[in-house]
Amino acid sequence: MGRILLFSTQLLNTGGIESHVIEFSRVMARQGHHIHILVPKCKLTEANKYLFSGYCTRVFFYDAKNSKSGLLFLILKAFRLLFVRYDALYTNGQGQSISWVRRLFRYKKHVHHHHTSGDSEDQLTWPQSYKQTMQSCDQLIACSQTNADRMSTYLNRSVTTVPVFSRQMEVSLRPIRKEIQQIHFGYFGRLIPEKGIDTLIRLSNDASCSHITFHLWGEGPSYHADLFRTQSNIEFHGVFNGKDELQQILSFLDGYLLLSVHSEGLPVSLLEVMSAGIPWLSTNKGGIPDLKVDDRSTRIIDHNTSYEDIKKAICAFADDCRMNRIDRNALVMFYRMHFSQELLIQKWEKVLFNSKDIQ
Repeated sequence: MGRILLFSTQLLNTGGIESHVIEFSRVMARQGHHIHILVPKCKLTEANKYLFSGYCTRVFFYDAKNSKSGLLFLILKAFRLLFVRYDALYTNGQGQSISWVRRLFRYKKHVHHHHTSGDSEDQLTWPQSYKQTMQSCDQLIACSQTNADRMSTYLNRSVTTVPVFSRQMEVSLRPIRKEIQQIHFGYFGRLIPEKGIDTLIRLSNDASCSHITFHLWGEGPSYHADLFRTQSNIEFHGVFNGKDELQQILSFLDGYLLLSVHSEGLPVSLLEVMSAGIPWLSTNKGGIPDLKVDDRSTRIIDHNTSYEDIKKAICAFADDCRMNRIDRNALVMFYRMHFSQELLIQKWEKVLFNSKDIQ
């Protein structure tokens, strides 16, 4: 059984990295591996911190106010763990702190996981120290083959594709009766403009979309509950907690929308809705094309699509949902073939503990 130092530059209460890191800790701990988690900028709730304390052998969380206090936190923990040698240092996120962790702790192998698209826009955000980390780590991971190919070309090194962990949902989907016109589409995750929240608000006030109710779950400083109360056809539900609540959400959604212009890696939200047989419509960002099953159940539009064309695409999506033209079983089977936990456990163990790259 391996000893892993899991480092994330930061952890919030919602987001793809956060979901993956929680599931990674839970699943790998269940396999018998010993995990120490280290986060210098932790914004987790006490409930989420408690989850990690149940999965990880040791937990080191801190909410650094600046880079200097974050570095001091890392130095103090390095002295505390001076005589510990890890089988793998597994780092997540982007920033200068990763280069410090590499120097401060003892380990056999460094595996770095880049969670965003790796395209030219994403590359502009990489400081020199971060590029050096990606070029010199023992193994570099991307969430999708699309992203891995971009990063490999730019960095001139091999990049391994290993998907993120996600929660497999099993829900009893409600049958849609054709005579009922109202369709329920949802979004859950971070409430930030880059995720297309403003477009969803606009759609909810558009008479052409009156047959669609838009449901939102999440949190973010730019959007508050009072804002959504003034909209015509949108329901804001706040933050959900845990897998059980997510299964309840998915049990009444007809489809999922991700109108993102963000530098996506492989969105965990799309994986989770696919596992439940929920069709989705998304913009073409990052590794999302790797999730396409067919033209009806997984719809991808350009992220620069005009509002009118987005509206047409969503209305067509709603019509196909209402008429039961979507093969939901195909979504479930695709998820199980490519993203099941049993498959990913083997891939992650090979990445972390084997000396050779996996293909």
